[in-house]
Amino acid sequence: VPGPEEPGSPAPALSDADPEAVAVLTALRRVDPRLVLSAQEAARLAPAVAEWLAAGVGPREITELLTVRLPDRFRVRPASVLAFRLRETPLPLPAPAPLPPSVERPAVLPFQTCDGCERAFRAPGPGHCRSCRDRLGEQGLRAAG
Repeated sequence: VPGPEEPGSPAPALSDADPEAVAVLTALRRVDPRLVLSAQEAARLAPAVAEWLAAGVGPREITELLTVRLPDRFRVRPASVLAFRLRETPLPLPAPAPLPPSVERPAVLPFQTCDGCERAFRAPGPGHCRSCRDRLGEQGLRAAG
């Protein structure tokens, strides 16, 4: 994010800056006529705006972030205010990962009434409950044995 200009450091070239970031910065003057930036200021701020664009923040949201509640008068160049806002406002969190496809829950079987004891149990069709099936199975084994 742009910091104070160091003497002797080469000024960034506007031609090297991200064109979409430069477009966002130059469009700010339409929202607030005081936000006219020089080519050098736009080139210095463009990497920070490009970082926001890469994070998935749209040009409209960036414009709103940079122009909302500006002071009535600037004590410094508007580029310094914009650099501060770009530097101090945290990038939004990445979009959450999509949820895994929902797992199909098994169908709930309907209640049936046991033919032997009239107890309710869940089953796909009428018949005997587990207790009656166990009892009938034991009686069949005794009769066979």
